This record gives sequence, structure tokens and C-alpha cells, in this order.
Amino acid sequence: MKRVAVFTGKRGGFGAMFGIMDLINNDPEMSLQVIVSDMHLSQKFGATVSEVEKRYKISAKVDLGDYEDSLIARTSALGRCITELAKALEKLKPHILLLLGDRGETLAAAFCAVEMGICVAHIQAGDISGGVDDIHRHAITKLSHIHFSQNNSQKLRVLKLGEISDNVYNTGAPYIDNIRSSNLPDFFEVLSKLKIRNPKNDHFIILHHPDTYNLNESAIQIEAILETFKEVKGNKIVVYPCSDPGYKPIVNEIKKYSNTEDYYIFKSIEALDFLSILSNVKAIIGNSSCGIIEAPYLKIPFILVGERQSGREYGSNVVSITNDYHNQILGALNKINEDEFIERINNNHEIFGDGYSSERIYKVLKNTIIDKKFFRKRITF
Repeated sequence: MKRVAVFTGKRGGFGAMFGIMDLINNDPEMSLQVIVSDMHLSQKFGATVSEVEKRYKISAKVDLGDYEDSLIARTSALGRCITELAKALEKLKPHILLLLGDRGETLAAAFCAVEMGICVAHIQAGDISGGVDDIHRHAITKLSHIHFSQNNSQKLRVLKLGEISDNVYNTGAPYIDNIRSSNLPDFFEVLSKLKIRNPKNDHFIILHHPDTYNLNESAIQIEAILETFKEVKGNKIVVYPCSDPGYKPIVNEIKKYSNTEDYYIFKSIEALDFLSILSNVKAIIGNSSCGIIEAPYLKIPFILVGERQSGREYGSNVVSITNDYHNQILGALNKINEDEFIERINNNHEIFGDGYSSERIYKVLKNTIIDKKFFRKRITF
């Protein structure tokens, strides 16, 4: 059997790989190994390991510890990631380690696998991220053996890094596959499950992560977002940030609204439940990549606050603001109701694929021959 280990440290990336993991799991010639780490094992971020356990058998847990919100704490946690993952990989002996994205624990996992002679396959190769994640992503590319890009421009970016063309694939974004399948939970059932009242109200998602190049500004931004939305009628569904350094001031601001009317605060929301909500909101506000990748496929406006996503390609659903947050957020809320904007968003060009990336990625993982020659990477220029 070809053993494929999927390493996941974050709620969003896990949900994006459902289709791939299901195909591997149902193939009698392949074996799925699920390795959970970081946010999945942290009570601070909802301990989403329980969500993983609902769908798959967990092969290993790589615990980074209950680290604090500082650069040295995060860096030390990534060191533990390498140490503990090495033990798991030695036991599981996968042929391929499948990774997604650009986070620090993903880079640590790629480095660990390379040092142990394990093939690394990377989803979202060649994308651009704001902040230090951009450095992570391209470092992961140089460590990886198989590259899955979300569109042709991202594939070309990987090729310009000197990667072997036969191992670089334009598959589209697996994030879109759950949307294409139309298998999302009923919206009103999700609202009831999450105890969100007044289901006929307008709904807004607020999801804001630290900007690793502007940590102090991130707290100012979330404060402005939350305060501004006190003037906006509707249910405000607020989700905790990721575990990047700078998360604590954002969480502290969010906690101030725990008893404020129409504010509903969650450490995490299950992947398909989140997509069901996203497909029915008036807008998503903050700096999460789901506003760029998934939201346009659902025709949902994204009010992008700050520069965390700086340089990333996005569609016509995005209204970007970088200063005077209070007034510009209110202006953006007016803009998304304009006929011209609505027409643009309804005709949005789908830049992250057709929703069939899981099948493409699965076939490459299944059919790629992993031998000694395959591991001898060379820069092609």
C-alpha cells in the first residue's frame, strides 16, 4: 500500500482536504495516516481535534504545548513540532507527507520530512501571502517534491523557483471542492446548533488574524471592526484568530464583546458549518483568506482590512481598506449594496479552479512513483 500522511495544524486547512482524504481512505491500494498538531490540540482555539476524530482515525498527535503569544514562544513550539513529528514519522513510515498552506508548523513539517527521506507534496504552491507566511510558503516549495498550485499564474511562480516542471500541477484550490459538492448543512439548522438567535436578520462573519509584519496594528484593526459593527444591524458571528504571534490582543478585544447584543463569539466553527454560514452572510470582514478563496464562489462580499493578504490575487468580491477603518468599513458596507458591485460579484471570474482539485491531487499522489531518482532534486536554471 502507498501510505499518505496528511499533516494538519489548523481548522481551515483541514476542511479543505476532506475530498482528498476521503479518496485516499476509500482506495484499497492506499493508506491514509492523519497527523494532527498545533491549533487542533489547543483549548485556546477550540481543540478542533474532536472535529478531525468525527471523520477520520488519527494516526498521531504532535503537541506543540500551551505556548504563549510571543515570537520566541512560537519559534520554540515549532522546534518541538520537528522533534515530535520526527518520532511520529519514524513510526508511521509514510511514502508521502501531504501539506497545505504556508504556516510555520507546515514549514517545520516539510523540513522534518525532508531530513527523514520522505516525499513532501504541497498544496497551494506558488500562492502569495502577506506577512511572514509568504516566506514560509516559498521555503516549503523548495523543500517539497510535488507541487499543487491553485491556478496557472501560481504554477508559473513555482517553475520560476527552479522546480521540475513534471512535478508541478495546476489542480485548482481544494477549498472550492466542498462548495461545488453542494453538500453543506442546512443554514438554519447550523444557526440553531450554534444558538444564534433571530435567523431572519442579516448576518456578518468577522474573522481577523494577526498581521505578522504589523502586530500592533492588528489589535487596532479588530477593535475598529468590532466597534464599528455596533452601528450595524444584524448578527455578528465572530471567530477567534489563528495561533500566529499577535493572537492574544485580538482575542482580548473579542472577549470584550462576549455580552454585547447580536455578537456571537466562537473559538472555532466546524468546516462545513462555517461554509454554510459563509454562503448566507451579508459579508465577511477581516483578513482571512477564506474571503479571497471561498467567498467569491459563494458571491459573498469580503471587506478586507489591513495588509495581511497584501499581494494576493483576488476577485471582484473584495473591498480593500488600509486606514481610517471606522469610516471606510461603513463606506464598504454601503458599496456592497450598490447595483454595480452586485453585478460585478455575480459575474466574478473563478480564479481558483472548478472545484475538482481533490480528484486531480489524489490521482497524482496515487500514480507518482517514489524512487531514489525522484528524490534527487535539482534547480532547473
